[in-house]
Amino acid sequence: FLDDFEEYLYEDDDDDDVSEGTIEMYRSMLYGHTKQGNMERARYYLDFMIEKGMKPDNLCFDRLIEGYTRIDSKTSLKNSLQVFEVLEKCRRNGDVKPNERVYTSFIRALTKGKAADMHKKAETLLKRMKSLYEGGNEGMKPTVFTYNA
Repeated sequence: FLDDFEEYLYEDDDDDDVSEGTIEMYRSMLYGHTKQGNMERARYYLDFMIEKGMKPDNLCFDRLIEGYTRIDSKTSLKNSLQVFEVLEKCRRNGDVKPNERVYTSFIRALTKGKAADMHKKAETLLKRMKSLYEGGNEGMKPTVFTYNA
């Protein structure tokens, strides 16, 4: 189903002035592919959006991390970590302001992937969340879901 619509996305690939509608189409394709478990294709859309100067939102990162966690393969944790690293790079560049949900999803990925020293990594993420919240990012306030991840 999604493949039928992809051809429309590529018509304006060389256009530097990307409309919000075009960005929404790419986000929708990313969301759809994660829902279908086609993580490789969803990751392609994230990378493509960034390469073209589009700014993926928190939900793009959250859907990818959650998707990798859901498929539960041997590389799920590694892939989630790669997406989280891209999120952090975008955050440092000022392209995205992460929220509690995407950080909680990554903590959940660490838990499910049985990461070595997971408790230390989760604690580090929780401290970063609190620091970002105290620095003015209202969307980073840890919730009960964060603590239960």
